[in-house]
Amino acid sequence: MRVLGQVFGLGWSQLNLNVLTGAPYPTSDEKAGFPLMHALDSISCVPISLCYPSADQPKMDDRAALSRLYPVTPANLAQFPGKQILAANTVRIHGSARFSDQSGNPTQPMQGVNVVARWIDPITHQPSGRNAASSVSGFLFCGKAGNPITGYTDIFGEPYNRFGSNNTFVEGFFDLPGLEFPTGTGGQYQLSVESLDPNWSQLVGPYAPWQVQPSGTSAPIIINVNKGDDIQHDISHERQRYRDGRSRGE
Repeated sequence: MRVLGQVFGLGWSQLNLNVLTGAPYPTSDEKAGFPLMHALDSISCVPISLCYPSADQPKMDDRAALSRLYPVTPANLAQFPGKQILAANTVRIHGSARFSDQSGNPTQPMQGVNVVARWIDPITHQPSGRNAASSVSGFLFCGKAGNPITGYTDIFGEPYNRFGSNNTFVEGFFDLPGLEFPTGTGGQYQLSVESLDPNWSQLVGPYAPWQVQPSGTSAPIIINVNKGDDIQHDISHERQRYRDGRSRGE
């Protein structure tokens, strides 16, 4: 199933990575939302059904990614009897992850952080582990570009930056379409940011196979949503500072 996912154009995901790391210990809800398209497995997970429920079924993270690539639209709805128009029955949240200056204003885009959207359960008021999706910032931007030490081409003479755009507009861009509504036609989603794990997520995102630690932190954001919404919301990171007051990267 994961090979088929790659054929369809899906990348790898690290949503609910604590299902693998055990930190914190995963809930049954997080296991139920663990994406089919996760990059690595423990050697004890043979067969894979020993470790994950419904291991061969796409979870919401997988479905959202598939829907982004192959949306049902008014133009093609007649080809898919029984289906619904994606944009009218889900919500899309997109924006840019950016550093912030000393006044809290957004500045330079930040590439390579995992942006996660989680449905807020209207009864428990807690973010869901099952109904969630993720997007890596800057996934459309070129990753490894090389430098004077490593060179700018690989051993075959191909430029490192041949994949992805050099348009700085997409450097920190994240996109979360196809977010589902487990109940009702409206509610809330929590938007949060996390670093990509260098051990279990080497294949995820534009910096693969090696990950970088984000130079900043961001508090979770609650967004009110309704079916059909297309919401633009940027995320600002507060730069981490050394003891002398300088920001990382300055």
